[in-house]
Amino acid sequence: MSDGREPDRLRVGILGSGAEGAYWASDLGGRGVDVIFFEDLDALLAAQVGLAVVVASAPEAARLAAQVAERPESPPFALLVSSGTQEHPHLRLVENLLKGKNEWERTFDAIVDPVALLDRNGVVVRANLGLARVLDRPIADIVGAPYSALLGMPRPRSADPVRQSLADGIART
Repeated sequence: MSDGREPDRLRVGILGSGAEGAYWASDLGGRGVDVIFFEDLDALLAAQVGLAVVVASAPEAARLAAQVAERPESPPFALLVSSGTQEHPHLRLVENLLKGKNEWERTFDAIVDPVALLDRNGVVVRANLGLARVLDRPIADIVGAPYSALLGMPRPRSADPVRQSLADGIART
C-alpha cells in the first residue's frame, strides 16, 4: 500500500496438534497468518498471539478449557476437539475468523476520523489509517506506543480525559 502500512499478520499459536493440526495449520501460512506451534499450555497462553488454538481429544479438551478459564489474561482462545481425520472440519472456523478479521480491519480503516483502541494502560493496540495520517506515522509505529507519547499530555495532567476514562470506565469527549 502507498500509505506505508504493512498488512497485519495474525499470529496463531497452536498446541497439541500433532499430524492432524499440522495438516490444516500448514494451509494458513499463505492467508496472512503466522503459525507458531507450542509444546505446553502455559507457553501458549503467555505468548503474544492473536489467537490461541488447542487441538485435543474430547477428555483432554475439558481439562484444558478449565485451565484456560482460570487465566483471564489469556489471548482469544479456540478449543478444537480432535476429529482424528486429515480433513479437519475446524479449518473452516479459522478461515471464518480470518475473513472476519480482514473485514473488521477494512471497516476500521474506512473511518476517516482518527481512531485508536487502547489497552487498560493507555497503550495503542489498534489504530486506523486516519490516525496514521494525522500523526504522519506508519501504523506499525503507532501500535504499541502509549497514547500520551503520540498525542502529548494535557496540562494539568488531571484534566486528561483519556486517563480519566481508563481509570473509571466512563466515556468522555
